Amino acid sequence: MQCIILANGEMEDYEKYRSLFVGSPLTICADGGTRHALALGIVPQVVVGDMDSARPEELEQLAAQDVELIKYPKEKDEMDTELALMEAVKRGATSIVLLGCSGGRLDHTLAAIQMLVPVVRQGVKVQMLAKGHRLTLATPENPVRLPGNPDTILSILPLTTRVTGITSRGVKWPLTDAVFELGKPYGVSNEVTGPEVSITVKEGILLVIEMNRKEEGECPLSM
Repeated sequence: MQCIILANGEMEDYEKYRSLFVGSPLTICADGGTRHALALGIVPQVVVGDMDSARPEELEQLAAQDVELIKYPKEKDEMDTELALMEAVKRGATSIVLLGCSGGRLDHTLAAIQMLVPVVRQGVKVQMLAKGHRLTLATPENPVRLPGNPDTILSILPLTTRVTGITSRGVKWPLTDAVFELGKPYGVSNEVTGPEVSITVKEGILLVIEMNRKEEGECPLSM
Protein backbone atom coordinates (compact mmCIF):
# COMPACT_ATOMS: atom_id res chain seq x y z
CA MET A 1 0.00 0.00 0.00
CA GLN A 2 1.23 3.46 -0.89
CA CYS A 3 1.39 6.25 1.67
CA ILE A 4 2.20 9.94 1.60
CA ILE A 5 3.31 11.75 4.75
CA LEU A 6 2.97 15.53 4.94
CA ALA A 7 5.36 17.06 7.46
CA ASN A 8 5.43 20.68 8.63
CA GLY A 9 8.49 21.82 6.68
CA GLU A 10 8.67 23.71 3.41
CA MET A 11 6.75 22.82 0.26
CA GLU A 12 7.56 25.35 -2.42
CA ASP A 13 5.04 24.45 -5.16
CA TYR A 14 1.86 22.55 -4.44
CA GLU A 15 0.82 22.05 -8.05
CA LYS A 16 3.69 19.75 -8.95
CA TYR A 17 2.83 17.36 -6.11
CA ARG A 18 -0.85 16.89 -6.92
CA SER A 19 -0.19 13.92 -9.22
CA LEU A 20 1.11 11.92 -6.25
CA PHE A 21 -2.36 11.86 -4.73
CA VAL A 22 -4.06 10.34 -7.78
CA GLY A 23 -5.55 7.04 -6.68
CA SER A 24 -6.12 8.25 -3.13
CA PRO A 25 -3.10 6.77 -1.34
CA LEU A 26 -3.06 6.64 2.44
CA THR A 27 -2.23 10.19 3.53
CA ILE A 28 -0.94 11.04 7.00
CA CYS A 29 -0.22 14.52 8.34
CA ALA A 30 2.53 14.93 10.90
CA ASP A 31 1.06 17.66 13.12
CA GLY A 32 1.40 20.98 11.22
CA GLY A 33 1.49 19.14 7.90
CA THR A 34 -2.24 19.83 8.05
CA ARG A 35 -1.60 23.20 6.41
CA HIS A 36 -0.16 21.47 3.36
CA ALA A 37 -3.10 19.07 3.14
CA LEU A 38 -5.58 21.93 3.19
CA ALA A 39 -3.58 23.94 0.66
CA LEU A 40 -3.56 20.89 -1.64
CA GLY A 41 -7.27 20.26 -1.11
CA ILE A 42 -6.42 16.80 0.25
CA VAL A 43 -8.33 15.09 3.06
CA PRO A 44 -5.86 12.90 4.98
CA GLN A 45 -6.94 9.75 6.76
CA VAL A 46 -5.14 10.66 9.96
CA VAL A 47 -3.21 13.43 11.74
CA VAL A 48 -0.61 12.40 14.34
CA GLY A 49 1.55 14.42 16.72
CA ASP A 50 1.37 16.60 19.79
CA MET A 51 -0.69 19.17 17.83
CA ASP A 52 1.50 22.09 18.84
CA SER A 53 1.97 23.39 15.28
CA ALA A 54 -1.36 22.49 13.67
CA ARG A 55 -3.80 25.35 14.03
CA PRO A 56 -7.00 24.63 16.02
CA GLU A 57 -9.15 25.71 13.07
CA GLU A 58 -7.26 23.31 10.79
CA LEU A 59 -7.88 20.43 13.17
CA GLU A 60 -11.55 21.38 13.51
CA GLN A 61 -11.97 21.49 9.74
CA LEU A 62 -10.38 18.08 9.29
CA ALA A 63 -12.22 16.52 12.23
CA ALA A 64 -15.48 17.67 10.63
CA GLN A 65 -14.49 15.53 7.62
CA ASP A 66 -14.03 12.46 9.83
CA VAL A 67 -10.23 12.64 9.83
CA GLU A 68 -8.77 10.64 12.71
CA LEU A 69 -6.72 12.78 15.12
CA ILE A 70 -4.13 10.91 17.20
CA LYS A 71 -2.71 13.25 19.83
CA TYR A 72 0.50 12.57 21.74
CA PRO A 73 1.87 14.42 24.78
CA LYS A 74 4.25 17.29 24.05
CA GLU A 75 6.97 15.70 26.15
CA LYS A 76 7.80 12.61 24.12
CA ASP A 77 10.84 10.86 22.69
CA GLU A 78 9.61 10.70 19.06
CA MET A 79 9.35 13.55 16.57
CA ASP A 80 5.98 14.06 14.90
CA THR A 81 7.30 12.86 11.53
CA GLU A 82 8.65 9.74 13.21
CA LEU A 83 5.22 9.07 14.69
CA ALA A 84 3.71 9.47 11.22
CA LEU A 85 6.16 6.92 9.82
CA MET A 86 5.33 4.49 12.62
CA GLU A 87 1.61 4.95 11.92
CA ALA A 88 2.14 4.35 8.20
CA VAL A 89 3.97 1.07 8.85
CA LYS A 90 1.33 0.06 11.39
CA ARG A 91 -1.38 0.56 8.76
CA GLY A 92 0.42 -1.63 6.26
CA ALA A 93 2.26 0.86 4.05
CA THR A 94 4.82 -0.76 1.75
CA SER A 95 5.90 2.44 -0.05
CA ILE A 96 6.17 5.85 1.63
CA VAL A 97 6.80 9.30 0.16
CA LEU A 98 7.61 12.15 2.56
CA LEU A 99 6.87 15.77 1.71
CA GLY A 100 7.61 18.88 3.74
CA CYS A 101 10.61 17.45 5.59
CA SER A 102 13.10 20.14 4.59
CA GLY A 103 13.30 23.78 5.58
CA GLY A 104 15.14 26.18 7.81
CA ARG A 105 16.23 23.74 10.53
CA LEU A 106 19.09 21.48 9.52
CA ASP A 107 18.62 19.32 12.63
CA HIS A 108 15.07 18.47 11.58
CA THR A 109 16.17 17.58 8.05
CA LEU A 110 18.99 15.33 9.27
CA ALA A 111 16.69 13.72 11.84
CA ALA A 112 14.10 13.03 9.13
CA ILE A 113 16.71 11.21 7.05
CA GLN A 114 17.90 9.15 10.01
CA MET A 115 14.40 8.10 11.01
CA LEU A 116 13.98 6.42 7.62
CA VAL A 117 16.53 3.76 8.56
CA PRO A 118 14.33 1.65 10.88
CA VAL A 119 11.52 1.90 8.33
CA VAL A 120 13.52 0.47 5.42
CA ARG A 121 14.83 -2.24 7.72
CA GLN A 122 11.22 -3.45 7.85
CA GLY A 123 11.20 -3.83 4.07
CA VAL A 124 9.32 -0.60 3.32
CA LYS A 125 10.41 1.53 0.36
CA VAL A 126 10.82 5.21 1.26
CA GLN A 127 11.70 8.41 -0.51
CA MET A 128 11.79 12.05 0.48
CA LEU A 129 11.02 14.86 -1.95
CA ALA A 130 12.23 18.44 -1.56
CA LYS A 131 12.97 21.31 -3.91
CA GLY A 132 15.05 19.91 -6.76
CA HIS A 133 15.95 16.83 -4.70
CA ARG A 134 14.77 13.28 -4.26
CA LEU A 135 16.21 11.09 -1.52
CA THR A 136 15.88 7.32 -1.72
CA LEU A 137 17.32 4.52 0.41
CA ALA A 138 18.91 1.46 -1.15
CA THR A 139 19.01 -1.81 0.83
CA PRO A 140 19.79 -5.40 -0.14
CA GLU A 141 16.05 -6.07 -0.34
CA ASN A 142 15.17 -2.85 -2.15
CA PRO A 143 17.59 -1.80 -4.90
CA VAL A 144 17.09 1.65 -6.41
CA ARG A 145 16.15 2.14 -10.05
CA LEU A 146 15.77 5.66 -11.38
CA PRO A 147 14.91 7.12 -14.78
CA GLY A 148 17.96 8.50 -16.56
CA ASN A 149 18.04 12.27 -16.76
CA PRO A 150 21.19 14.02 -18.04
CA ASP A 151 20.39 17.06 -15.88
CA THR A 152 20.61 14.96 -12.71
CA ILE A 153 23.54 14.97 -10.30
CA LEU A 154 23.61 11.79 -8.24
CA SER A 155 25.26 11.32 -4.85
CA ILE A 156 25.35 8.19 -2.70
CA LEU A 157 26.28 8.17 1.00
CA PRO A 158 26.33 5.42 3.62
CA LEU A 159 23.70 5.56 6.35
CA THR A 160 25.16 2.60 8.20
CA THR A 161 28.72 2.19 9.45
CA ARG A 162 29.59 0.09 6.41
CA VAL A 163 27.85 -0.57 3.10
CA THR A 164 29.23 -3.39 0.97
CA GLY A 165 28.63 -4.77 -2.50
CA ILE A 166 27.64 -1.43 -4.01
CA THR A 167 27.09 -1.70 -7.75
CA SER A 168 25.85 1.23 -9.83
CA ARG A 169 25.05 1.51 -13.52
CA GLY A 170 23.88 4.32 -15.79
CA VAL A 171 26.32 6.86 -14.31
CA LYS A 172 29.61 8.40 -15.45
CA TRP A 173 31.59 6.74 -12.65
CA PRO A 174 30.01 3.31 -12.09
CA LEU A 175 30.83 1.08 -9.15
CA THR A 176 31.18 -2.68 -8.97
CA ASP A 177 31.06 -4.42 -5.60
CA ALA A 178 32.36 -1.28 -3.85
CA VAL A 179 32.52 -0.63 -0.10
CA PHE A 180 31.52 2.66 1.55
CA GLU A 181 32.22 3.61 5.16
CA LEU A 182 30.97 6.50 7.26
CA GLY A 183 33.33 9.45 7.11
CA LYS A 184 34.52 8.75 3.54
CA PRO A 185 31.94 10.44 1.28
CA TYR A 186 33.53 9.73 -2.09
CA GLY A 187 30.18 8.96 -3.74
CA VAL A 188 29.28 12.64 -4.16
CA SER A 189 28.48 14.40 -7.46
CA ASN A 190 28.22 11.61 -9.99
CA GLU A 191 26.57 12.24 -13.37
CA VAL A 192 23.71 10.35 -15.01
CA THR A 193 24.60 9.04 -18.46
CA GLY A 194 22.26 6.12 -19.17
CA PRO A 195 18.52 5.76 -19.82
CA GLU A 196 18.18 4.18 -16.37
CA VAL A 197 20.20 4.27 -13.16
CA SER A 198 20.42 1.16 -11.00
CA ILE A 199 22.02 0.93 -7.57
CA THR A 200 22.27 -2.29 -5.59
CA VAL A 201 23.93 -3.15 -2.29
CA LYS A 202 24.71 -6.45 -0.58
CA GLU A 203 24.87 -5.20 3.02
CA GLY A 204 23.97 -1.94 4.77
CA ILE A 205 21.85 1.05 3.83
CA LEU A 206 22.78 3.61 1.20
CA LEU A 207 21.32 7.10 0.85
CA VAL A 208 20.77 8.02 -2.80
CA ILE A 209 20.34 11.74 -3.53
CA GLU A 210 19.16 13.06 -6.90
CA MET A 211 19.67 16.76 -7.57
CA ASN A 212 18.64 18.69 -10.66
CA ARG A 213 21.50 20.84 -11.96
CA LYS A 214 18.98 23.34 -13.35
CA GLU A 215 17.58 25.51 -10.58
CA GLU A 216 14.17 25.64 -12.23
CA GLY A 217 14.14 21.88 -12.77
CA GLU A 218 12.86 19.18 -10.50
CA CYS A 219 13.58 15.51 -10.04
CA PRO A 220 10.80 13.30 -11.44
CA LEU A 221 8.00 12.46 -9.03
CA SER A 222 6.88 8.88 -8.48
CA MET A 223 5.52 6.58 -5.80
